[in-house]
Amino acid sequence: MKQAGGIKHLSRKFRAWLERFGVVFLALFALILIALEKMDSPIINGMRVAFLEVMLPVTNTLAVPVRWVSKRVDIISEYFSLIDENEKLLLENQKLKQERENILFLIQENQQLAKMLNYKYPPAIKSVTAKIVADSESAFAQSLIVLAGSASGVEKGDVVMANGALMGRVINVASDAAQVLLLNDVNSRIPVFVGKDRQRAILVGDNTEAPVLILFLQKDKIAVGDEITTSGDAGVFPSGLVIGTVDKVADDEAKVTLLVDRDKVDYVKILNFGQRGILQSTDKWTK
Repeated sequence: MKQAGGIKHLSRKFRAWLERFGVVFLALFALILIALEKMDSPIINGMRVAFLEVMLPVTNTLAVPVRWVSKRVDIISEYFSLIDENEKLLLENQKLKQERENILFLIQENQQLAKMLNYKYPPAIKSVTAKIVADSESAFAQSLIVLAGSASGVEKGDVVMANGALMGRVINVASDAAQVLLLNDVNSRIPVFVGKDRQRAILVGDNTEAPVLILFLQKDKIAVGDEITTSGDAGVFPSGLVIGTVDKVADDEAKVTLLVDRDKVDYVKILNFGQRGILQSTDKWTK
């Protein structure tokens, strides 16, 4: 590509020379016209007309090859630019192929190790996006009705999320609709982790916008701003789902700010983590 680079350099220099020549020529032509314009006499006027009659065709004639050469220089420059870009793409393609081979090797190695350890992979997560059609927000219940039911694969106990955070779980399912129990409903009880130290607590709904944390094991390690995630205890929710943050801390409980503002949510994602078989045995956590 050194030859291509040299040609590109020469083409740029030639084009610059043409442009410089054209600018100088036009500048001289303009100065002559200005000088003639200042002189007012029949002879000068005749000379001016004659000069214009001679120079305009010459200028137009010279402009044609200049434009032609300039366009050809542009085409040549673009051609060599495409060659450079093609070489870069080839190198990038080779790099991607190598990375793909490395990933395939790691996948095979992981599968072999999992087989040796008799590791059971978690089931594939199934998801359905549904529109909220009703909100039963009141002093006695906090739930939603969404337009997705058993016909879409929704099942009782499915996890309901919005904007990447936990919102509730499915408690009743019809053919084309489902009822979602929200985290702040008085019937909601969820085992959670609090903060970086993963302090265990229970998130309890109280029909307000801010549910509470109870059953602290180490109250002094829970502080305002701590993140709250599902712990996975009891098996109803998988571990690690984000819920919200600690807002206020008292002696025997703490108030929680939920990450999902349901007034700003029109659609939810219903997720099936493959935990249907243990719902009956863990019902004590969620009633």
